[in-house]
Amino acid sequence: IHPLSNRAEPKSRFVPSKHEAKKIVKYVRMIRAGKVLRPPPKKQQEDQYNYDVWEAENDTKFRGAVPIPAPKPKLPGHAESYNPPEEYLLSKEEEEEMMKHDPADRPLNFIPRKYDAFRKVPLYDRLLNERFERCLDLYLCP
Repeated sequence: IHPLSNRAEPKSRFVPSKHEAKKIVKYVRMIRAGKVLRPPPKKQQEDQYNYDVWEAENDTKFRGAVPIPAPKPKLPGHAESYNPPEEYLLSKEEEEEMMKHDPADRPLNFIPRKYDAFRKVPLYDRLLNERFERCLDLYLCP
């Protein structure tokens, strides 16, 4: 398991000898001159007893429905930033009007707020609901 000595290997074991180098040069010259040829490729014999039993199953008409890639979730916009521009913040009247609408009819599913630092942003209370709805949509997708 362990070597008898921990000495480094001598360089001569890794460097090819002059004799080997001369042999290699000799073979290279013979190949370039065309004296040494590669063996011809072996012809494959078709064996009549070896065939694909499940060949018909690989046909495209038996594969079924082609999987549809899942739609990408919508990327967050400026309004969802922890420090959104002033034009994305709602006034008191706009907030009250937004709260009057049905949650499904609202343009945003949250009220944009401005925070000084990212660490002061509270946990999004509808995170689990939105993730569950996305998983449900993906699961029930035809």
